[in-house]
Amino acid sequence: MSRTSSTDEQCGVLNALSSPRYPHVVEYLEALPKGAASYPQCLDKGSGTQRLLKIRNPRPTPGSLPDEIARFIATAPVASAWIPTVVAESITLAIRDEFFSSDDDFWYWLKTTVRSLFRSPIYRVMLALASPGRLLASIQNRWEQFHRGSTLQIVDRPTPKSVVMRMRFPPRLYLALTLRNYAVSFAAAAEVARGRNVKVELGDFDETSALFAGSWE
Repeated sequence: MSRTSSTDEQCGVLNALSSPRYPHVVEYLEALPKGAASYPQCLDKGSGTQRLLKIRNPRPTPGSLPDEIARFIATAPVASAWIPTVVAESITLAIRDEFFSSDDDFWYWLKTTVRSLFRSPIYRVMLALASPGRLLASIQNRWEQFHRGSTLQIVDRPTPKSVVMRMRFPPRLYLALTLRNYAVSFAAAAEVARGRNVKVELGDFDETSALFAGSWE
């Protein structure tokens, strides 16, 4: 199939979606080379998406989301399964669109949900003996336990209790909204690892990388 015909096909799929219902999802998929089928090498463990769907399960109408995404919503993945990152991101955005009127409300809910996730058995075993410093020292290995096709590495240690991390990923795999979600997740993990006054903020980012600055006591 030529590049032109592939692009036309993708536009046809997106135009068929009910964009007013899931505007963030449509914005996200429109920016990717093959919509929901983009970057099959990028995978997430299903535990995070499973937890989100148990608490907030969207109810897409026929045609409002691509079939690949609607199927995962209808049958939530098991915690140990690997699912496409694009699908996981789309589900997170669908929850934002369906249940929350603002990003701030969504981030508050997400922070509470992520804290609960990190206190579940699958994560608690990993974090029980960690400190924020130890957690971050092994951040790349820990990232790879739950993500494939992207990287997370420490690029600077301004002080003994602060760090700068860089995430790298294929073009437009993450929107600004979901990158900020990861800042929330990193802070929640450090709090479960006995960090106090933890702060993690999204810094500069572009289509293929993002910086996160974290500090704790």
